[in-house]
Amino acid sequence: MKLINDKTIEDLVESLGLKFLPTEKRNEIITMTLELISKRASIRITENLTDAEIDEFNGIPKEEFEKIEDFLISKNPDAKTIFDEEVEKTKKDLLNSKLT
Repeated sequence: MKLINDKTIEDLVESLGLKFLPTEKRNEIITMTLELISKRASIRITENLTDAEIDEFNGIPKEEFEKIEDFLISKNPDAKTIFDEEVEKTKKDLLNSKLT
């Protein structure tokens, strides 16, 4: 079980109306959106960890996303559910935001 999969990415592209953007721009927006979702979910998933576990988590290089996923899943059995909730919340926030 992984937190981010192709279905999640495809859903974001479709829901946010990104499929008509040039590939480079679409990928940039998806990357930024996934980073935001990951940060939101990580905060929730790690809120009950010990100081030692937080240190271990913070010691994982940010570019090693697979290790981060494995750590989060091993420490919180609800990690996938939390991540999926944050996907939906972030989509809703983005779709409801207004540009001024």
